[in-house]
Amino acid sequence: MTDASKPLFKRLDHVAIEVSDVQASEQFYCRYFGFQHHFEHITPGGTLIVYLRLGDTLLELVQVDGASISGGHFALEVSDLHQAMAALSDLSLLQDLHDTPPRHVSEQAWKRVVFAGPDGEAIECRGPYVLESTKA
Repeated sequence: MTDASKPLFKRLDHVAIEVSDVQASEQFYCRYFGFQHHFEHITPGGTLIVYLRLGDTLLELVQVDGASISGGHFALEVSDLHQAMAALSDLSLLQDLHDTPPRHVSEQAWKRVVFAGPDGEAIECRGPYVLESTKA
């Protein structure tokens, strides 16, 4: 029996993407985005799966030979998009910096940019874009 005052579904637990080289993808996400290794296992069918943690979010990397991602993306919220773009300057851009409509009042004047991951996955970074000259 469920308690009607508690939601049955609580939150998104993880997002999974298929990658051609789990180790290379793990290094990429840890180096550029600050993810940390959380857990890994091999399925009964022999597929290597690695979970990476960023805050309370998990990214599941699934080893698939010849993986090439098309369509879809995931987004990371950043505290300073200008600073994040500088840190990620050697990555390929899929979409240049542009405005994004606020979904909440706290997102006023946010911008977004989309980078390419090792297998062509789209990684959106979104948040406030603060130039050094405007910081207090």
